[in-house]
Amino acid sequence: MELTQFLKTQVDSLCVLSPRCRKIVGHYLDGLIRGHKKSIAWIIRELQFPFTTQFWLKQLKQLPARSSRLKKHLYQQILSKVDRRSKFFLVGDDTTHRVYGKEIYGAAVQYDHALKAFLNAIKLVDLVTSNSKDCMLLNDFTIYLPRNFVAAHSWLGYRYRSKIALLSELTCSMVHMLRKAAVPKNNIWVLVDSWYSSGKFEKRIRAAGANYVLQVKKDRRIRLFRQWKRIDHYFEYYKSPRYFTAQPENKKIFYKEAILDVSKFGRRKVFGFKEESEKEWRYFVSSKLSLTAKTAYQYVRKRWTVETMHRETKQYFGLGATYSGRAEYLLAHYFCSYYAWLLFQWYKWQITGEQNYMSTEELWLQYIQESSEKKKSTSHHFLDSAKIYQLPLQKNVKLKNRKIPVEVI
Repeated sequence: MELTQFLKTQVDSLCVLSPRCRKIVGHYLDGLIRGHKKSIAWIIRELQFPFTTQFWLKQLKQLPARSSRLKKHLYQQILSKVDRRSKFFLVGDDTTHRVYGKEIYGAAVQYDHALKAFLNAIKLVDLVTSNSKDCMLLNDFTIYLPRNFVAAHSWLGYRYRSKIALLSELTCSMVHMLRKAAVPKNNIWVLVDSWYSSGKFEKRIRAAGANYVLQVKKDRRIRLFRQWKRIDHYFEYYKSPRYFTAQPENKKIFYKEAILDVSKFGRRKVFGFKEESEKEWRYFVSSKLSLTAKTAYQYVRKRWTVETMHRETKQYFGLGATYSGRAEYLLAHYFCSYYAWLLFQWYKWQITGEQNYMSTEELWLQYIQESSEKKKSTSHHFLDSAKIYQLPLQKNVKLKNRKIPVEVI
């Protein structure tokens, strides 16, 4: 099956949306992929879609209103095709979308750790779920509202929630959905970096019934002989390093391990890892006391999947190519961008079966080639839209007041 045909089939299966909205979502996904970081106005003009910008955005407003039903549909669609005996890894993080403007939903001056600078940006807290074969199954996101934004718009009823609370909510909902699909508790693993490894986050994940390998800072306290010490000091003075060879890179990984009483976590197993080329140790806490160091390191490496999703959604699926400041339009745009990335990942392991050999860039180039070949053979694009309807030009009539007949849709 061709990639364009696969996307068309998946969009048509969104029975939660109206037929007209499904067609608009299909157009929008096509524009995000082929437009490559362009605005809606550019997509409509260059790809010659028969809609105005206002009509397009009006139809996309259905996505935030039906987000919960869309998520359930995606969960049921994919969980029926996976092996429940495999391991499931839930990796969470946040990404920054820089914006330019004053009245934009969720935008405020925030610190970007990647650029090491303060930016006027929107923070997206997201989650990606994969299995032991590195097949990306599901993803989810939410918009973080900073304190200064909530304070400036308190009259609208916004309530401040931390990024840790937002990510824990996304993670717990995903764990409950996996549990409803009869996935055993021992097969669900949560992986986050040290910024989210708080006592409240650990407590909620443990109450949801999932295992975890959480990275912690080196100054995290552990209790030893009725005294509190730092993790790095304990491993430096009381533990000697060992090593194993990681495959397929064939490089040495030095590690230290111990079962300790960790502050705000309880009695947990603590690992320290350091690659052969690194100078500093990284420390991780696991809820499973029988977990080996080699297996823990394999789980830790899967945390990079969420960073890959951030890079690919921005580079190939126009995550940052939104120029609207309203909440419903931003949520609709982000949903389409994450959904387009997810469809590409589904195509990798459902159709091609070459998850480890086909990159997203190769699939993106394949989609562009298929679209161009289909455009040469027919005047329709991949969703079989109607021909372009052109209204006769009138004097003294603005473009935004021109109406598109219903027959065209």
